[in-house]
Amino acid sequence: MIDERIGRIFAALGFLAALSACSGGGSSPPHTQGTPTPAPSGATPTPSASATPHAPSLVAVGSAQSHTAALFPPTANGTVTPVLLTLPSGYIAPFAVAFDAAGDLFVGVVAPASIVEYAAGATAASAPLHTITGGATELSEPVGVGVDGAGDIYVANAGSAAITVYAPGANGDVAPIRTIAGGATDINLTTTVLQSLAVDSAGTIYAAVADDLRGGGILEFAPGASGNAVPATTLVGTATGLDGPIAIALDANRNLYAINSNGNTVIEFAAGANGDATPLRTFSSGAFIDDPAGLAVDGLGNIYVSSQTGGIGGSYSVFPATSSGIGVPTYTVTAAGGVLDQAYGIAVH
Repeated sequence: MIDERIGRIFAALGFLAALSACSGGGSSPPHTQGTPTPAPSGATPTPSASATPHAPSLVAVGSAQSHTAALFPPTANGTVTPVLLTLPSGYIAPFAVAFDAAGDLFVGVVAPASIVEYAAGATAASAPLHTITGGATELSEPVGVGVDGAGDIYVANAGSAAITVYAPGANGDVAPIRTIAGGATDINLTTTVLQSLAVDSAGTIYAAVADDLRGGGILEFAPGASGNAVPATTLVGTATGLDGPIAIALDANRNLYAINSNGNTVIEFAAGANGDATPLRTFSSGAFIDDPAGLAVDGLGNIYVSSQTGGIGGSYSVFPATSSGIGVPTYTVTAAGGVLDQAYGIAVH
């Protein structure tokens, strides 16, 4: 459904009081203990686009239940009490999260439309480092955020069918340095609605769109793209298996991962895939990928999927780099107090 992400936004806003009153989180079912599985011997490690090749050190999840970003250690397992970062007063529905290379965390907040940045090492007592918000920013329902190697900040705006880009250190009511929008972009408010984005270190943008006619697609925009830009590639068609892609992620080889909100599957494509391309692999995992909302890949190639409710309640699961067919998670994390009952974006550093 093309408005899957937007529907979740309005659900989070419309049921704010009910969400705030929720408590309790189920314990996760039995699963394998131990450290995240490394890439197989001889394989090239596949870190996320926002991280250098290293083992993960921190996991962040946008939590509409607690109206904050929840931070977890990389080996978290079972029911955990996370560190909850403090959003500015009155800010609700944090949907998107992303780390930059230095470990600063960027949180996309729906109301008021904002990007809130926390310094690396932030704790529950830490104030935001920067907050981008206000009319000049052109932010409108920010459902995706990413940072390139130069520190430029990229935002997918579902409410305006636009991708906006901000300079490093942007703060307050600042205008974007670039905006990608218009008919040629293949992004609009009716048939191809923005769901999320990913950006590589060079500034290549990948935007996931839900599509009434074609099931969904991923649009690639070249570094520096601006205005009514034509996508460099468009990944769409029956063979792709894309069906309501709600989140995407990249590895260091620029392989592209997507998670389908319809079908609850993770799909990987080769770098440069275009048109009606066949994926390299697809996997699902029953209750562990159920009502998914977020996707990330760490420096060892492990795959992180957040589920906002699902068969075991709000959670995220970590899958080995080689997962295919029916994936078995290494870790599955729920949170004390039901913090993950509305888990959305996920990022790993």
